[in-house]
Amino acid sequence: MEFRPLLTVHQVPRAAKKVNLRENYLKRLEELIQFDTLRKAKPSLVVDALHGCGAGYLDRTLSDHGVTVQAMRTERDLPVRRDRPRRFRRKSRASAQGFVVDSKATAGLATDGDADRFGIVDRDGTWIQPNLILALVYDYLVETRKWKMPAARSVATTQMIDAVAKSHGQTVHQTPVGFKYIGQLIREDKNRSWRRKKSAGLTIRGHIPEKDGILACLLVAEMIAARGASIGEQVRAMYKKLGREFWAGSAKIFIFPTNKRQTQSSVWLLTLRHSPAGKSYPSTAPMAQKFVFDDGSSMLLRLSGTEPLLRMYVEAEKRCRFRKN
Repeated sequence: MEFRPLLTVHQVPRAAKKVNLRENYLKRLEELIQFDTLRKAKPSLVVDALHGCGAGYLDRTLSDHGVTVQAMRTERDLPVRRDRPRRFRRKSRASAQGFVVDSKATAGLATDGDADRFGIVDRDGTWIQPNLILALVYDYLVETRKWKMPAARSVATTQMIDAVAKSHGQTVHQTPVGFKYIGQLIREDKNRSWRRKKSAGLTIRGHIPEKDGILACLLVAEMIAARGASIGEQVRAMYKKLGREFWAGSAKIFIFPTNKRQTQSSVWLLTLRHSPAGKSYPSTAPMAQKFVFDDGSSMLLRLSGTEPLLRMYVEAEKRCRFRKN
């Protein structure tokens, strides 16, 4: 077989424009974040880059604007060994939680390997669920910044965002799983605020149509500074405001690849059965089904598109826990 290169020398442009994306990006963050609010509050923040490409961005932009920052795991560490923290695994989370408590920081801000996802640690070392952060940041943007606008979320995102939007007289647009659907909405309508769950991704109007963990961490820091309250205190205040709590849980059910079609049929069969607790509503997500019950609780069943897994996400007013059989 004859080898043919995908790109030959004569196809390469002779002249290319060099763009400093780093400086342009940091400049855009200055336009999106109210750093004067952060400076006045004088918080002490821990930034965990998890050895990823976010190092030198989140910590730098905070320190450049007079915020006290303690950075950890900023050195480059390629994901070769399995024990290296590329994402927010329990082991890597525990390290950040302990560092926040020991340093008596206001909060801990973390980004994953490619810095598109975020992780938040409260001042008492509590790891905060991304769902709660998404709802809190949306409430902050509408209530404090006066961004009177609807939100968009994926079908897998917490119903808490809907409750927050309703409390402000706003609406929510639900999309299938995948940030590309929210990105498309951003390109079509720039007068919305957007977010999504599970992979802890968020973006806002006027920014790129893709999730940005660095922006999310900065918004959380600004929110803490502006409200003068810890994340835990804000969550409790939000529960009181909405008149109920939101507790989420998840589980993975391994299935054989050969049984994937049969499993999918079983998921669809659930939609045909009447539930005494409420009604089921077909989701717009491929290979997924979401059930929203009369008491406000919900359950999402979704077949993974990359692994032999059936993923289950539940949310209820009381704390729930999955037990392994």
